[in-house]
Amino acid sequence: VNLATLDINYNKLSSLNVTGLSSLKTLNAHNNKLTSIALTGLTSLTSLEVSSNLLTTLDASPAINLTYISAGYNRLSSASLTGLSSLTSLSIGRNRMTSLSLSTLSSLTYLDAANNMLTSLDATAAPELTNMQVSYNKLASLKLTGLSSLNTLNAQNNNLTTLSLTGLSGLRDISINNNKLTKLDLSPATALTDVGLRNNRLTTLSLTNLSNLRSLNAGNNRLAKIDVTKNALLIALNIDRNNIKALNLSSVPSLEFLNVSSNLMTKLDVSKTSNLTTLSANENKLTVINLKSNRVLESLSLNSNPISKVDVSGLGQLEWLYLNNTKVSQLQLSKNSSLYSLALAGTNVTNLNLSKNLLLSGLDIRKTRLRNLDLRLINLGSLDARGSKVRVLVKDPSSARLDWQTTLDSGVVLASK
Repeated sequence: VNLATLDINYNKLSSLNVTGLSSLKTLNAHNNKLTSIALTGLTSLTSLEVSSNLLTTLDASPAINLTYISAGYNRLSSASLTGLSSLTSLSIGRNRMTSLSLSTLSSLTYLDAANNMLTSLDATAAPELTNMQVSYNKLASLKLTGLSSLNTLNAQNNNLTTLSLTGLSGLRDISINNNKLTKLDLSPATALTDVGLRNNRLTTLSLTNLSNLRSLNAGNNRLAKIDVTKNALLIALNIDRNNIKALNLSSVPSLEFLNVSSNLMTKLDVSKTSNLTTLSANENKLTVINLKSNRVLESLSLNSNPISKVDVSGLGQLEWLYLNNTKVSQLQLSKNSSLYSLALAGTNVTNLNLSKNLLLSGLDIRKTRLRNLDLRLINLGSLDARGSKVRVLVKDPSSARLDWQTTLDSGVVLASK
């Protein structure tokens, strides 16, 4: 039989005999109920698609000319790939693999082994790798030394305590969030543009060599300081939940997103970041902030700071403003016609004029000192006024009471005039 392509996707096949089909080049058996498959004699086979079956083992070694294997979403505990020197793409994610050997896969460029049970992986025998997906395993060891072609690495949600990036000169995107790293030397990977290190145990981090860096997420670590003065192209910086006291942003004029929440900052100078659209600095020790240079800011969150005054009069594009549990007592919003969501819970605000904020949809005034509030011009979607003794003017009190019944208590009076 000179069959070159066999396409039997989306059936209910529990068995399949293709033994000896020496002319077969492409086998597509995706989404069946196969528990095993023998590839004996398939010396011409280059593409194997057997994902979403019930396979527990896979011996691909007889098909020595394979360039593509897709075997994800099975029940594989082992796979033999010996001798597949032409294989360029291997997708074996969402299985039960406890080990994986890449020792003979010298042409491999793409690897997806995510969502398995791998505890260690040595990729150094696959020097052509450009994209590596090994997230959601149990990796305590990952060897990558010398993979100069590697462009993308996703190894998040593992058990890594150390990782060497030596020789990874082509690496641009790395995500190793949710590991146990206590230190990491990024300096060999000078091409990095996107770095994800969230939820590790890092106490120090050097970014000096990363002149191409665009995005860094190093939130929820143990960093006491961070220096971004050599990262002029930085667009997004997320360093929340650390122990950082100060941050120099004078050299990152392109910055658009900044999250420094849950640190120890007493001051934050954003005067040189005129492109900033999102600023989150909750749970710090800020007493003052100058936003005169941040005219394109769309989201501002300063919850739980001892700050008493916030001037947003120059923020004409502001849509989200969160000042919960601050010492703010006065707030002028007449210039913020784009405002969509406002949170002032636990503040000392006694007067609030929203006549120019006709797009407002969400308002949180829990436990404030407001006594009167006029919402008759606004089609408000949600109001949380629990813990406040306030008289609120609305178009239709009965309808409003029904809409907001779970976020109002006995201290709130709804009236139409």
